[in-house]
Amino acid sequence: MAVVVYIIDTMDNKETKPLSNRKKIVYISLLGLALIASAVFGLRQYQNPNNNTDLTQEELATLVKPSVVRIIQHVSGEIFIPAFSIDLASLKITIEPNKPAVKQKIDEYLTGGGVVINTDGYILTNSHVISTQTIKYLYFEEAIKAVLEEKIKNLPQEDLAGVLKNEQRILDLLEQNREVLEQQGNSKLSGSVFVLKPSSTSESLESLLNEAYQAEIISANDNFLQDEIDVGIIKIKASGLPSLPLGDSKNISSGSKIFVAGFPATAEFNSRNPLEPSFTQGVISAVKYSQSKDFSILQTDAKISQGSSGGPLFNTKGEVVGIITFQTDQSIVNQGDNFAFAIPSQVAKNILSGKNIANTQGNYYVHLASGLEFMNGLHCQKALAEFSLSQTNSDFATEKYLNPLKDKCNQQITDGNSVDGNFQEFLSQIKNVNGFAWFVVVGRMVLIVAGVCILWLTFNRFKDDEYVLTNLSKSFHEQQLLFEALEKKGIILPEPEQELHSEKRLNLSIPHPHIIDYVKEAREVGLKDSDISAELLKAGWSHEEISHALNYKE
Repeated sequence: MAVVVYIIDTMDNKETKPLSNRKKIVYISLLGLALIASAVFGLRQYQNPNNNTDLTQEELATLVKPSVVRIIQHVSGEIFIPAFSIDLASLKITIEPNKPAVKQKIDEYLTGGGVVINTDGYILTNSHVISTQTIKYLYFEEAIKAVLEEKIKNLPQEDLAGVLKNEQRILDLLEQNREVLEQQGNSKLSGSVFVLKPSSTSESLESLLNEAYQAEIISANDNFLQDEIDVGIIKIKASGLPSLPLGDSKNISSGSKIFVAGFPATAEFNSRNPLEPSFTQGVISAVKYSQSKDFSILQTDAKISQGSSGGPLFNTKGEVVGIITFQTDQSIVNQGDNFAFAIPSQVAKNILSGKNIANTQGNYYVHLASGLEFMNGLHCQKALAEFSLSQTNSDFATEKYLNPLKDKCNQQITDGNSVDGNFQEFLSQIKNVNGFAWFVVVGRMVLIVAGVCILWLTFNRFKDDEYVLTNLSKSFHEQQLLFEALEKKGIILPEPEQELHSEKRLNLSIPHPHIIDYVKEAREVGLKDSDISAELLKAGWSHEEISHALNYKE
């Protein structure tokens, strides 16, 4: 009761008026905006996933290929291989110092791939692609194989079976013997590393080398055969190169989809395309430990061959997550499938950090990736603007990759399929939503309408209650003013007097004279009979006495 009285006391005396037409228009407009916003956000949330998908293989190739370079190392000099013999029983070599060493004239070209990881000319590759140690390894190993084959060729059949029964043991001892022979031998080698210009149209090796960048070796691990850290860094004098980002190889696991770009010898169909990198795909078939267990090695079923070394292993975003380093040894390929192996990008990051070399992305990767995203969303005008900003060093021939994308965008604009405005984007989203999206959006709109209706009814109910309370407040205040006016006239509420409570008077319906005077004066100031009756009841008068007084006529 106290709460009601407080509400009545604090309400103003203004009567509630119905909503004006202007307010109705405002409320209806707000409801319409809410419905439109619900539809827009609902459509954006459930729009066709084809507008926000991973890059296609064609787009990935376009993004990655300009950053993949062909590297050639020219090694010249001499290697002296000491005379030695092999004991077939133990498969160990014995140096024969009394016999002259064999001199081998060296004039070799080693080829491989690399990937630009810094716009100022830094390129990531394998150490074995840029180190003269590779030539030493090949020549000393071939020397051991030649002597071993000659020995085996003259063995009786029964002895041959015993020697060949454990092929892996032969391979292991071959590696150990090669190291012994190399330590006893001598070599005088020099190597020059070149990065072929991707824009070159030459076909002969001589012409390609004449036009090529001569590279500076920044880092080459000559111990790559022992520690398996087959990572090298070279630098060319050029800027504005199309650089790729190094991704996080820690997130790569068995089954991850990957791609490889390089220059495999098996893809050399003819000499007309020496600078076109091959693009293959596969999955990570296993993640294995290195020999020292210091880092992991990524195994993949993507196709590679000799010449692929140093090429990037990258993910669906075009980030380099590994460097291809070797494949299954040809001597054991006949035992099963052929696999490729890659050094994870984390190893390369550590080496780059030690050399204070930053992995930077230039205009090509940043703007092309952005342009492809716009193009996939049919925002062709924005895509063309990004493509125009992705220009890079002219020697890296990016135009042949960009032009097909520009043609595709221009065709979309010509056909009227490009979405270049907010209204067009909204219409495009409507076209590309599926049935479930419409169900969700319509359901959301129904809920909004229902909610607004409930709020509207609650609001109107509150207005009705407010109207009642306002009128009660008005009546209460008016009543108080009338009673105050009555008191100002000196009319005091009469108290019941016992001697005047006569049964005979009551039986004759004769009202009490004091009440008659009070009723008369109260009516004159404007009090209602209900208010007068309530006050007399409070004073202790009976309903019968009050009734006689109110009905009394002089």
